[in-house]
Amino acid sequence: MQINKFCIEKISEFLDGSEYLVDLDLSWNNLLPQDLFPLFNALAKNLTLKSLNLSSNTLLDKADQISTIDFKCDSLLEDYA
Repeated sequence: MQINKFCIEKISEFLDGSEYLVDLDLSWNNLLPQDLFPLFNALAKNLTLKSLNLSSNTLLDKADQISTIDFKCDSLLEDYA
């Protein structure tokens, strides 16, 4: 979809108020770490999301020789179950 920072802010607003969303796929969007701050703030308040896919985004520094990361909320939620 190639969403941008503005789209992430709107998705974050939706996520913040959502009571039913359980899966969110934002893969393959060329998102950068600094683009995701609003999303992470909304995630902290959301109680329904079970899966967040951020794979195939540029979430790590290129100096690390890795350009993509697979990130799933499921593993994070297991720590709090």
